[in-house]
Amino acid sequence: MEIVSLRQYIYRLNSEQFIEKTIGTNHDNTNFKLLKNISDVANYWSYLLKRHGLSLYLLKLILKVSFKGKLYYALTCEGQIVSDGEVTFGSCNHYSIGGKDCVIGPVFTDGNYRGRGFATIALANCIHRLINDYHPENLYIDTKEDNIAMQKVIKKIGFGDEVDSYIRDGAL
Repeated sequence: MEIVSLRQYIYRLNSEQFIEKTIGTNHDNTNFKLLKNISDVANYWSYLLKRHGLSLYLLKLILKVSFKGKLYYALTCEGQIVSDGEVTFGSCNHYSIGGKDCVIGPVFTDGNYRGRGFATIALANCIHRLINDYHPENLYIDTKEDNIAMQKVIKKIGFGDEVDSYIRDGAL
């Protein structure tokens, strides 16, 4: 197994400087959900099971949302999750953030729905809810240097240029 070093670009958005943009979509049948606790997980179980299957990731996600104060967001369309991600408050395993900050990620958009604006809609909804409900000082997100599509989404939302980067090893 080959280990490849990947540069991750870090983006920061100050919540006081966030200008909410109208993110249009041709998909009227989308629904955004922010899962905050075990009750939300239970109510959203069929979507989570369809998206993640009975996997170790799903078990970890349930534990994170239920006991560790993480949030999970999802955008659904046509009866399934098409774009989703996690939110962590006050800590990051890869770079320093403030106690009143949050990190969005990892994020994912189903390959069948990429290039249609779903990641932008999901991320915009997530940021709106975080700022209005949780009042973080700064929001952070990072992405691989070769993920041009996500970099465009991040900038479209209002993060601007990267503020830093780090090397993240990954197995191929």
